[in-house]
Amino acid sequence: MQAHGRAVYSACCRILRDDASAEDMLQQTMTAAFNHRSKLLGVDSIRGWLIQIANRKCLDALRAAKRAGALHREIADRDAPETSVLDRLASTEERRALEECLSALPPDIAAAVRMRYHDGIPWAQIAKAVGIPLDTIRMRVQRGAVDSLLDCLTAKGVAP
Repeated sequence: MQAHGRAVYSACCRILRDDASAEDMLQQTMTAAFNHRSKLLGVDSIRGWLIQIANRKCLDALRAAKRAGALHREIADRDAPETSVLDRLASTEERRALEECLSALPPDIAAAVRMRYHDGIPWAQIAKAVGIPLDTIRMRVQRGAVDSLLDCLTAKGVAP
């Protein structure tokens, strides 16, 4: 928990966009990891394994909330204290635009984009986490989602 809790919590926050829900998913992830600790012997990266569990749990929670029609999202702006006000405003606008564009994607594809490009998780782990075959998820992200994100960001005046 001490070594990887912050990374798992951050991954949950990026998907759920709610601090309280992210804390719940962090606890559920750590409990699930503890209950399945025997699988650790076959894991290359503990952090990646934990984030994979967290992503799966977060996606399940999003699907459940969508079915219930009760999903409430908030965007939390976190900036480094040493950045200037102008830098923070620019990065906040860019971050908001990116989050808005990501939210337009299907939840599993948006999670895959975050896992790959933010967390650096290998494609094979992403495929397992979202339950989509490896080649399919790679193609959907690289050919579809990235192009859609670029078009969306361009339309918002953020991308070149």
